[in-house]
Amino acid sequence: MDYRGQASLPRGIRDNNPGNLQPPPGLTGWQGTVGMDGPFVVFADDTWGLRALALDLTNKINTDGLDTITSLITAYAPPSENDTASYISSVAADTGISATDQLGTDQDTITSLMRAIVNHENGDTASAQYIPDSDILTGYQMANNPGTVFNAAVIAAQAYPTTTVFVVGAVAVGLWLLLRPKK
Repeated sequence: MDYRGQASLPRGIRDNNPGNLQPPPGLTGWQGTVGMDGPFVVFADDTWGLRALALDLTNKINTDGLDTITSLITAYAPPSENDTASYISSVAADTGISATDQLGTDQDTITSLMRAIVNHENGDTASAQYIPDSDILTGYQMANNPGTVFNAAVIAAQAYPTTTVFVVGAVAVGLWLLLRPKK
């Protein structure tokens, strides 16, 4: 869903960025970025924001070695900007994972972390109302299955039919021409 322009919603939801992500260091944004709201990325819809959150968590665990809730949240929400201890407790309670247990990057762990972070960033009530588990799963799948990026374009076409249907159709025709069997 696209919640841009709905000023009454928490920032993360109205920016379609339920994890309140900033651009990755050295880069201008994530895939699906359509703008900025102060230091935070604005995404085309919430599934792009959730995709970015899934990638961010997976990279922090796999690449940066932040493989406990304590180390992950300390980096994600540093004490200079947040009540990090409260954040760690909140994520541990929501996921049922001890703050010091080693984290994996399997679907259940990442989607559980995503839900806990979205809840903490936006409040349990708003998160439950605007960010369904199905969108969290879609974001995770977009991050982990290369073929779902095209599916995301189809989802975007449903949300923005007048502007993206042509683009999606052109991409589909181009892929068909490229991949069709040669005679």
